[in-house]
Amino acid sequence: MALMKMKTLSLVGPLEEIEWAARHLLLRGTFQPLPLGMCVEDAGLRSGLTTVRENPYDEPLEKLESVWDLAGREIPEARPLAVDADLTPERAQAMVDQIVRKLTRWHRRSQELAESTDQLEAGCLFLEALARLKRKPSELARARHLVALFGRVDDENWSRLRDSSRDAPMLVLNLALRGKQRWLLILTVPAYLEGAKRLLDSLLFKAYSLDDLPQGSAAEALATLKKKLAHRQRAAEGLRRAVQDYLDSHGEELEALHSRLHSGQRIWEICREGGQMGRLHLVSGWIPADEVPQLKDTLAEGAPRTVLVVDDPDAEQVRRGLVPSVLKNLPLVRAFQDIVGLYSLPAYGESDPSFVVAVTFCLFFGFMFGDVGHGALLSLGAWWLTRKGTLPRGLGAVVQLAGAVSILFGFLYGSVMGREDLMEPLWLSPMHDTSALIAASLVTGVCCLSIAMILGLQESWKRRDGFDFLFGDKGLVGLALYWSAVLLGVFGLTGIGGDRAFSVAMTTTVLLALIFLLAGIVPRLLPGRDKEKDKGSAAVEGFSRFHHLFSFLSNTASFVRLAAFALNHAGLSMAVFLLADQASALPGGFVLEVILLVFGHALIVLLEGLIVFIQTLRLEYYELFGKFFRGGGRPLRPVPWGRASALYRYEKIKKGVLS
Repeated sequence: MALMKMKTLSLVGPLEEIEWAARHLLLRGTFQPLPLGMCVEDAGLRSGLTTVRENPYDEPLEKLESVWDLAGREIPEARPLAVDADLTPERAQAMVDQIVRKLTRWHRRSQELAESTDQLEAGCLFLEALARLKRKPSELARARHLVALFGRVDDENWSRLRDSSRDAPMLVLNLALRGKQRWLLILTVPAYLEGAKRLLDSLLFKAYSLDDLPQGSAAEALATLKKKLAHRQRAAEGLRRAVQDYLDSHGEELEALHSRLHSGQRIWEICREGGQMGRLHLVSGWIPADEVPQLKDTLAEGAPRTVLVVDDPDAEQVRRGLVPSVLKNLPLVRAFQDIVGLYSLPAYGESDPSFVVAVTFCLFFGFMFGDVGHGALLSLGAWWLTRKGTLPRGLGAVVQLAGAVSILFGFLYGSVMGREDLMEPLWLSPMHDTSALIAASLVTGVCCLSIAMILGLQESWKRRDGFDFLFGDKGLVGLALYWSAVLLGVFGLTGIGGDRAFSVAMTTTVLLALIFLLAGIVPRLLPGRDKEKDKGSAAVEGFSRFHHLFSFLSNTASFVRLAAFALNHAGLSMAVFLLADQASALPGGFVLEVILLVFGHALIVLLEGLIVFIQTLRLEYYELFGKFFRGGGRPLRPVPWGRASALYRYEKIKKGVLS
């Protein structure tokens, strides 16, 4: 239950074997390539290696995928295929060009039809507006002192145009709203035509020409345009069917080529970070250590001429945070990795706090939300939402476990749906044993903070930082000071041990506090240092240490919220039952009582459950993590099999990749 050990993996061999190995690494999904500059430090050697930054399979793959887009069909899922040595990027480009050449005329015709259809649809909409006004298109054309502009603008820019045109010599007529587009007829004087165009261009106004409208009345012209539009639509549909028929007749061939190109594109994505010298190719990257033995056996069989070099990350890479972090935990603990990730991923070499979070998160949540009925509703609701896909699987597992612990605390509190009179508590009743509940929350805080500080000592020991281990903010002296202050508080509040025990605790606490303060200040005042700089640093460090003294008290007091929200839960439940009892005396009281009970308990589970979840996160992040967890790790980013380039691909298609 920790961060996985990482290795740097370097492969040197013939290009065909490197591509075979890259395919194997790609399908395993655990290899993150390293740039050439990070894996080859020798400048002379690096200068002899050539790199190719552009993936040569991108363009042919995008061209081929545009065929399915032209037919209005989804791009098929690519299948991982073996490396085809004959399918070089140049040959792939030639094969795709040969296929696409057959579709180039269709593609261009499709663009022409789309533009013509758009123009005709706009003309029909304009003539429909004129028909409602009983005007002819020729009347606008003959106007000498008015210029007409027709087009569309999105709804957001429509309000801006309306405001901007109030003080301008232009009349804006809102003809129709289609989706989020406003179709407008704009009338202005010839002298202001250029100014009107500049204003409309700034608001992304799409203008349509009115010069080619048919003659006659608006109704007659509209009928003519509708006939043309129907003809264009039939032509577009025929073209689409032709492309679809082509796909149906050549589907297997095209899908096989698509899979080959996709495999090559993904494999090259691994190889592109490496370097090439003649037929030899170098690829290097990060891989989890437990993957290496199996990889060695696989490469020995499939790539016998390839040299495999495996190294541990060096200290400089670890210090700079360049080594990726991969978490590996038991299934129940794995769900809480997301909670850790919301704060930060552990740095490589740091302890993984997921197990600590799993235990303390459930403990804190159950303490504040302890109820058999509400905990069961929370767990069942999270299970149902996770099964429907509404709630992410990791978050759903966290809420289900938290709800299960809430059920356990419900038995300890004797609380069922907020009622504490249905069963005897196994421990205490929040509403009747308030003092004991507050004391239990403080004891929980002391134990959790102590464990967190011990974990911080462990981290300092791992870093071989002796001063921080002894005198750091969370060092051994700080831990002893905290325990001494806790004993001082216990002796003072309870009177245990009498005055002698209190005096010993007081003396010990004061001495440890002085050591804690001076340990940060004195080293910065020693001779041989920059006096001005060190005085300032000593003052800042002294203030910081003084602040940490008070944070011991505030961190512990913060755990009182465990008791406060446990009481809040009991109080809200009591309020729901009181409202329901009062409603039962009204006409139709039984129905109203049931409605209030259902709504009230649903509100408690949803709203208070969310609040308790947030408060639990606060205790984890602010009170515990600050004592032992640094974070700042980098996630492993292996080259995936799929590509997140759909938007880029379709933008290329719009620009006419096939033309």
